[in-house]
Parts: sequence; structure tokens; C-alpha cells
Amino acid sequence: MVFSPAAEKRLAEYSWPGNVRELQNCVERAVTMWDRMEIGPQHLHLSVGSPAAERAEDPWNLIDLTGGLEDVTSYAVVQVEKRKIRQALDDADSNIGVAAKILQLNPQALMEKIQEYEIKLG
Repeated sequence: MVFSPAAEKRLAEYSWPGNVRELQNCVERAVTMWDRMEIGPQHLHLSVGSPAAERAEDPWNLIDLTGGLEDVTSYAVVQVEKRKIRQALDDADSNIGVAAKILQLNPQALMEKIQEYEIKLG
């Protein structure tokens, strides 16, 4: 069993607040839960940024609350979809089929979202 380059990158970039014990648990869980030859970043169950950085970000500061409820809700949904698609594409090394599986979408629906949101591949 090997780690994909994207998984290795995620492991290297993570801050590991739990130190070696957290790393050990992360790797053991990925190996135990995944039955394929390659472990991808989506199998590591690590947050995108460091936990400290994520706690420091107040999600309410990231959403423009100007306008009516419908406008704000639509904007928030778009932002969440863009972020989730980008994360899935990164985890899948830009493989549309794998990213679609992560997102539980069919590949055509994912491609439509990528085009709609003008998300760059690669």
C-alpha cells in the first residue's frame, strides 16, 4: 500500500497538533479503512488547513451578509460548493471521475459545476 503524491503533500503540510500519536492514528485508520493499493488525501480525514488556523477563521466573517436572506443564502451555497469542489479536485489530483465519486455526483454534473463556477483544473 502506498500514499498518493497528494496524500503525501497533505501529510507534510498538516500541523500535527497531536504529534506522533495523531500521525500514527491517522495512518493506521487510512490503512485499515481503505482496501486499495493507493491511499489518497480523502482517506486521511485531515482538515484542509491547520486546526489552529481553522479555529481562528470565523466563518461568519467570510460571508457577505449584505442584501436579503435569499441573496445571502444563494451566495453562501455557491461559496460552499466552490470550496467543496476545489477540495475534491485537489484530493483526486484533478481526476474528474474520482472527484465526482467523492462529491457523490455524476461526472457530467461535476463538469457542469466546474464550468459554471469557472474552476481551473490542474
